[in-house]
Amino acid sequence: MVTPTLANTPTISTSYVARDNNFPLPTLLVANVRSIINKIDELEVVAQINQVEVICITESWLNTSVVDSMISLSNFIQFRNDRTYSCGGGVSIYIKEEIYCRRLEHFEDSAIESLWLLLRPKRLPRSISALLLAVIYHTTSSGANENFELYNHIQRNVESFLSLHPDGLVFVTGDFNPVSTLFDEKRLKRLSGLTQIINVPTRHNAILDWCLTNAKKVVFDVSQLPPIGSSDHNAILIKSHKDRLENSCNKRVCKRDLRDSSIRHFGQTITSTDWTEIFEIPDPNMKYRRFNEVVSAMMDCFFPNKPTSVRESDKPWMTSSLKSSISKRQKSLHKYGRNSQAYRFWRNRVQRDVKVARRKYYANSVQKLKSANPSRWWKEVKSIGGLSSRESWVHQLLSEVNPTCEDLAESYNGYLVGLTSHFKPLLECTDDQETEVPNHLLVNIGQVYSVLRRLKTTKSPGPDDIPNRILKTFAFEFAPIIMDIYNTSVLQGVFPDQLKRSIVVPIPKVSPPQTIEDDLRPISLTAQVSKVMEGFMLQSLMSEVGLKLDPKQFALPGKSTTQALVYLLHLIHAALDQGHCSVRILFSDFKKGFDLVDHNVIIDELLKLQVSPAIIRWIKSFLTSREQCVKIGPSFSSWKPVNGGLPQGIKLGPLLFAILVNSLLQDWNGRIKFVDDATALEIVPRCSPSLLPILVNDVSQYASSRGMKLNSKKCKEMTISFLQYHLPLDNAIYINGLPVQSVSSFKLLGVLLREDLSWCDHVDYVIKKANSRLYALRKLKKAGLSDKDLVTIYSSFIRSRIEYASPAWSSLTQGQSDLIESIQRRALRILLPEMSYQNALNYTGLKKLSTRRHNFCEQFIRKLKLDNGPINPLKDVVATRIHPNTHNYNLRSESSWSLQTNTERFQNFITVKYNY
Repeated sequence: MVTPTLANTPTISTSYVARDNNFPLPTLLVANVRSIINKIDELEVVAQINQVEVICITESWLNTSVVDSMISLSNFIQFRNDRTYSCGGGVSIYIKEEIYCRRLEHFEDSAIESLWLLLRPKRLPRSISALLLAVIYHTTSSGANENFELYNHIQRNVESFLSLHPDGLVFVTGDFNPVSTLFDEKRLKRLSGLTQIINVPTRHNAILDWCLTNAKKVVFDVSQLPPIGSSDHNAILIKSHKDRLENSCNKRVCKRDLRDSSIRHFGQTITSTDWTEIFEIPDPNMKYRRFNEVVSAMMDCFFPNKPTSVRESDKPWMTSSLKSSISKRQKSLHKYGRNSQAYRFWRNRVQRDVKVARRKYYANSVQKLKSANPSRWWKEVKSIGGLSSRESWVHQLLSEVNPTCEDLAESYNGYLVGLTSHFKPLLECTDDQETEVPNHLLVNIGQVYSVLRRLKTTKSPGPDDIPNRILKTFAFEFAPIIMDIYNTSVLQGVFPDQLKRSIVVPIPKVSPPQTIEDDLRPISLTAQVSKVMEGFMLQSLMSEVGLKLDPKQFALPGKSTTQALVYLLHLIHAALDQGHCSVRILFSDFKKGFDLVDHNVIIDELLKLQVSPAIIRWIKSFLTSREQCVKIGPSFSSWKPVNGGLPQGIKLGPLLFAILVNSLLQDWNGRIKFVDDATALEIVPRCSPSLLPILVNDVSQYASSRGMKLNSKKCKEMTISFLQYHLPLDNAIYINGLPVQSVSSFKLLGVLLREDLSWCDHVDYVIKKANSRLYALRKLKKAGLSDKDLVTIYSSFIRSRIEYASPAWSSLTQGQSDLIESIQRRALRILLPEMSYQNALNYTGLKKLSTRRHNFCEQFIRKLKLDNGPINPLKDVVATRIHPNTHNYNLRSESSWSLQTNTERFQNFITVKYNY
């Protein structure tokens, strides 16, 4: 954990500060909500009405089965610390997305329910350098010992913060239950210098919720708000006395008006356009440039790219009428008191309306979309169920070095380009213009038309800004031109320069991201025409290299992650079944895999595979002189050339990377690959040394010779042994001088493997993921979705997650199988609470999950036996029948291709159990 200092946190904007206290402090909302998940909509409206920027929640009652998307607030970043030892409790904080914040995990104590954050708003009074914000829940059962620990906890953290930020401001909020715990605010003030500023009752006539601060000269307005939902605690609003700047919720974006009427006018012109000029241009670069100019000019004429003001959208079911009711409830509390008839009327009105808000919205606005616009229906249903959210992360990376989104985009682009700046740039061929091009590399109009008609209109356009909807709608008109551009490109071995550009959109790997180097994944947007052309070349390249690639590379057509896992586990089970050995596994990880690729090495590998010169020439042109920019929010960086790397998002990327690592581990039998994931296993006989450290050195040298690097922090090793007298392996594995961590469990291709080959960790992982989505099912049930629709949603969003790669982990115990089955039982209990499980299965047409796994396994083996695709090592496995060893005699009638098992573990594995 990095200790926050002034050096690594953003500088406060003081550009227009004329005197002290020129800017107000963030507005705080403190509330004990007693379960936040069913009050999230009301909480969002209350925060919006009162222009709240910081929300501190106690008794959130969350657990790991509730995912963040179900409790997200628009334009807020959320932090949570759930109680793990029992139900109830828990604390959460929501911070307005434009406020820089960082969780201080080293301030937290597992024995105390608390969250500590460092805040750096863009504007603060000049005398305040930073904010320390905490929320604490001190349970009613706490006694003198717990009070003593909490005094020390607060004092220690406040002193630690103020030693780094002497001018810092501290807010410690939460439910301290002083009446029952006898927690003393005066004693705390003597210890830490914090003063309690809430002076209105928070529960009946008692002040149980506090806000402790070290502010001496700042005057606060503390006001009582109605309870959130059915909570028995009033919410508390805390404002500083300064007038607040009006926050604009509007954003300026550029959009094209793609209404049907505009597209019809565009179509009248495009269908009568004479493309002869473009067909007659011999140069592919000029040909595409002219095509792009013509189409762009037409689009600018009929649907120009206009700047539009877009308001940050509220949740659509939170209507203006409901917001008005919440506002009137708040006013009636202040004007007439909580015992007044007016307050009770509006309180009951709000509670009633909130409960039916989603149901009304679905019935009036969403249900009719199912037949008219299915994709929009899915989107709305996911929104209602809390299955989708767009959490802003950009402001968490702004700093003194990168104070704006433009600066952040420029820095990230510079970092990405710098990864391959030491590579020698790939140069296009200039002396092989007479290369013979086979006819099968060229395409016809029908092929192009078919691809254009299958385009997904929801995908974002690339740098050319031609929407997929235009290409798909007018596929008949565009197919001849795109065919001509592609064929000319292949014949001349020149890929158009304008199509070599890509817009990189960073996606956070963790929430919130801490650094641009480690926590962002660059996803590239390229022109759709480029993807169409790539698709044709991908087919041609695959037809030439498919049989030459490593058969244990499973990221190829006809193969899958499930096959990779089954093959690896079969090798492990088969080795351990023979006894007298252990299995040692290396899970390797390449640092910045796709971003750290030398284009020259790819061309060398293509030559080794004896790929057609015409294809190599085209791919060489495709990789040469590429440019990229980074888009973060509405901001773009400058365009920069890149010397290497494969943009994540291009169609050729996975196959080219597979070619790059084709010879990796080629002489090591125990291996599997899936694009940039490479796993090696070694069978170590009893009392024999392991050779895996030597193999790792070879892999490291292999990577270095290609400009790649192994990530020593993410590479792991695991030893699997069932020997009664097992001697630990004494030769550790090192990568670049750093030891590789030995683990007891590892997540490989989405499945958790354990050193004892049991599936308890994976079953727990699956159940945890499924539980979080069952909450969504309950929400959608309350929203009024039909049973049929709910079954469809369960099958798509829950069951599909449960059954991922199920043939690989089908050898469950009965108890584990029952746990998996319980997910579907709970789902059907939500849908059809009055029916038994069997009756619900009959009514919905669903099958038991155990039955489906059995069918999947049979189908998996059957498909392998019938597979006529590229060489697959699993085909040899299923071609050999394996059966239990029931005697010690060799009978002449037994088939020579039949093997025997010695352990129940291997006997229950899919390659044995279902290989009839």
